[in-house]
Amino acid sequence: MAFLDMLGSAPLSAAHWQRIVDRYARQYRGCRLLAWDLQEVARPRALARAGREGDTGLDWELRDYAAGDDPRHVDWALCARRDELLVRVRRGLVDRRVAVLLDCSGSMSLGCPPKFDLACYLAAALAAASLTSGAQWQAAGFAQRLRPGTPALRGSAQLGRALQLLAGLTTQQQPGDPAASLRAFTRICRWPSVVVVISDVDDPLALARGAGDLLQAGHQVRLIELFDPEEAEPPVHGEVEFFDVETGQVRRAVVTERILARYRELYAQRQESLRAWCRRHGVPHLRMASNIDRQGALEQLFRGCPASRS
Repeated sequence: MAFLDMLGSAPLSAAHWQRIVDRYARQYRGCRLLAWDLQEVARPRALARAGREGDTGLDWELRDYAAGDDPRHVDWALCARRDELLVRVRRGLVDRRVAVLLDCSGSMSLGCPPKFDLACYLAAALAAASLTSGAQWQAAGFAQRLRPGTPALRGSAQLGRALQLLAGLTTQQQPGDPAASLRAFTRICRWPSVVVVISDVDDPLALARGAGDLLQAGHQVRLIELFDPEEAEPPVHGEVEFFDVETGQVRRAVVTERILARYRELYAQRQESLRAWCRRHGVPHLRMASNIDRQGALEQLFRGCPASRS
């Protein structure tokens, strides 16, 4: 289902999302999944004030220009020499970036409603939480490889554009390769960012390898895991035909109570290994069912969870 269809009757205006963010941000004092970054990033006035006061106690540093940046902060002389837009900011003032990597593999189309619907909704909420807080935001989808992403955006005025860019994301009928995709992101994103990975974690080992590469590159990783309740408790018994949405293969099998019990055991082990990895590496981990109501999803997103309790 497309992003526009998924939102149903909810208006796709920036004002709509700003009202949502304001309400939940006041209730939970910000988006806690990004809390210790967004609390530091919401300083556009401090940046402007430091430039006016000419405080020599702090050094300058350069970063890439993003849509929404104040043109007064562009180093035009340096840009003329390097033929690229660079913005000069105070080193003592934290400038945070948020990137959302959205799993677009075939398994995300499963569920009722599909997991991808919820993933898009959460991505839009994260865009609103980031841009209205002054953070630089960007997003990209991935399946077998990292897909071309959105340009870096900054400022609440860019929220409408961010929503339009998210509308172009769709699932692909192919298996995912999160290890290669997340590793590719480390090569194209030169600046440390808060990277929020939204996925059904179909391959925990591959995702752990990719997330490990993000951590080694200096990024701060958050994981939002989506699942279909029927994945934990499959409503199948007897002779069943299985269709792989990613490869198109069809397999027939006889499912017995013994096989179901073994499946539940392996599923629980998989979940525990993923939680253990997140705890060990300090990665906040949210887990949501695809059929959760939108209010409950936003409450979990803004309430977040500390890495030690994931």
